[in-house]
Amino acid sequence: MGSERDTGARLALMCGLPKSGKTTYARRLQSHGWVRVCPDEIRRALHGRGHYPPAEPLVWANAELSVRALLLGGHRVVLDATNTTRHRRAPWLRLARELGVPVCAYVLKTPKEECLRRNQTSEEPVPPEVIDRMARQWEEVNEDGLEVHPVEG
Repeated sequence: MGSERDTGARLALMCGLPKSGKTTYARRLQSHGWVRVCPDEIRRALHGRGHYPPAEPLVWANAELSVRALLLGGHRVVLDATNTTRHRRAPWLRLARELGVPVCAYVLKTPKEECLRRNQTSEEPVPPEVIDRMARQWEEVNEDGLEVHPVEG
């Protein structure tokens, strides 16, 4: 496969810290016909809670299978995950290339301090150290073949 063919299928990666507004933006895309795949929702469906390290390989295998099937079906798919490092984005870029579908990234520019503030009032808070760690590990989204759309959070 490898070369892009226009089946209508597209892949969008949300990229941003926890509580940066990724899900809100992804739901906006969903209201315009995109199919949203969210590892957090897969976690809840599989084991009824948030991040649980022993189940993570199954969560990501499920996400990959869902994204692959939807793209093969010609859908526009948005992956609602943090995607803060090149390592996290790489499998999705490989999948898009393999299937010959365009891929873009919506990069939430919400400052860490705002994410921490939002986290304090969230119904589903994450440990603040997770936001701090992801902010330190953040890698600019600029991979070849990835159309980048900055989003003010």
